[in-house]
Amino acid sequence: MQIGSTSRAPNRIFAAIWVADRHSWRQKHSVNDAPPRNADLAALVRTIPDYPKPGILFRDVSTLLLNGPGFRAAIDRLITTFDP
Repeated sequence: MQIGSTSRAPNRIFAAIWVADRHSWRQKHSVNDAPPRNADLAALVRTIPDYPKPGILFRDVSTLLLNGPGFRAAIDRLITTFDP
């Protein structure tokens, strides 16, 4: 390979691995699989089926953001997650 040439093969391999890992993570972690401690917050997230395309479940978090106590609880839980 010449200096200055742009080979995209390593980037494509990395992207394929990243997409595969992300897909397996999504299968394991779903809003519906939320632990009981977050079930109250998951209930505040609205699910819109078939948006923007058929087969897609769109998760609308604006309903959580508009609920004052729910939003406060979400922020408090984020803080405790990252600040022991």
